[in-house]
Amino acid sequence: MKVCVLSPTKHAGNTVFSTLFSYTIALTQQCTVCLTHTGPNWDIRKFTSMSEAMDITRSISQVVKLLEAQAIFPEDLGDYMLKLAPNLEFLDTRSEALTEDEIANLIGFVFENIPRDVIICDVRTEITDAITVRLLNDCDVIILVSLPNVRSLELVKRWVESGLLPKKPVMLLVNRYDTLIMPLSKAANIAGCRVRDTCKLRYNPFIIKNCNDGELHTIVPYVLDKDPRVVELNIDLKECVQFLFSHMNKKFKWGEVET
Repeated sequence: MKVCVLSPTKHAGNTVFSTLFSYTIALTQQCTVCLTHTGPNWDIRKFTSMSEAMDITRSISQVVKLLEAQAIFPEDLGDYMLKLAPNLEFLDTRSEALTEDEIANLIGFVFENIPRDVIICDVRTEITDAITVRLLNDCDVIILVSLPNVRSLELVKRWVESGLLPKKPVMLLVNRYDTLIMPLSKAANIAGCRVRDTCKLRYNPFIIKNCNDGELHTIVPYVLDKDPRVVELNIDLKECVQFLFSHMNKKFKWGEVET
């Protein structure tokens, strides 16, 4: 299952959601997950306190050279990814030594060939960029992230009606949601999405705090354990995973955490 997470609004929370979503799937479902990204994205590393030292035996430039020489197989890509949690790996595609075309070919190869149950790509490139178009056409599910305001939701609707998105299942994710702002049904209506295809990630100060502290990933076990400080996020992430698994030939389960 290949998933693209993107937004027409800057700073809508793509990376935060992609990270939480990846950890949640890896910790609750019996499947392997690969998290990657397009664009010069440092946020995943910052939010999870990954240091450059963790890459000492890994080189994306080397992977690209091996791909060009047709000397690497999809199953070998795991040697160049960072293990973040049980069943979860991260492929960092940032490299000043590579051209945009080389990075695009790498991401495209990973997206199309890597043997993982779920591949989640935090798409930070423009919707009209060649790599974005390639990934959207190849993915199975598209997740559009919006802030809970009319302007952001209207931009989502513009994308939905523009023809830029291929005919794939689309989930609207309303980030930093609060019922005081608007009902979720109204948000879905403004964005031109079906209510049943709309999920939310409620505003919680611990998400921001943990991002600032480089500990975003540590919040997921507390969410799954229904810690009172983040308990409302349990149902939010559950619904997001349920939406994804409704489009997969896999059984959904909840409540058991793999450690």
